[in-house]
Amino acid sequence: MSEPVLLPGWLYQDPAIAQWELDGYAKQWWHPVAAVSQLQPVQSLAVELLGHSLLLTRDRDGLVRCFRNRCPHRGVELLPADGTVRSCRKLVCPYHGWTYNLEGELLAAAREDGFVPPLQRADWPLEALLTQEDGPLIWVALGDAPFPLPEQLKLIHGHALSSWQAPMQQHATSSLSLQCNWKVAHDNTLDDYHVAIAHPT
Repeated sequence: MSEPVLLPGWLYQDPAIAQWELDGYAKQWWHPVAAVSQLQPVQSLAVELLGHSLLLTRDRDGLVRCFRNRCPHRGVELLPADGTVRSCRKLVCPYHGWTYNLEGELLAAAREDGFVPPLQRADWPLEALLTQEDGPLIWVALGDAPFPLPEQLKLIHGHALSSWQAPMQQHATSSLSLQCNWKVAHDNTLDDYHVAIAHPT
């Protein structure tokens, strides 16, 4: 049996350590962002993941994509990241009216003929992220070279979720923002030592 290790307090308090952990975790792994059943053809869904606003779309052929939820022109959020599923054939920037299809291609820009040099639509796609469906979940990677999803799922579950046949449906959502390092919140859920003192009733 190994000896317990007490981590020094600065690992919980240093903002640079927290950012380093978040950057490493966020970019190296796949993250579940929605149930497959939530997003039907010609629908979109904007969500927040680890401080990143993401925009999921499912085109008329059923292909799911994920983009950074911002117009590449001036960085304006395309849809509120509130978890609302919306039926739409196009995505329109609320600031300048740039219009995208569900594949992330620029279709039109307001007063497009006034750009000098001429606007090249192909140069202005939405920023796509790696996206996969596995079993009942839609997964997104924030980095360019994440750990392979099947291997990640085997680490967690011992098998891929693709063998899971039960449908998933979202019944409720909640969000909690804590002003602490993630390790504090995580350790608190595992720590029976504090219960008698902090929660005596």
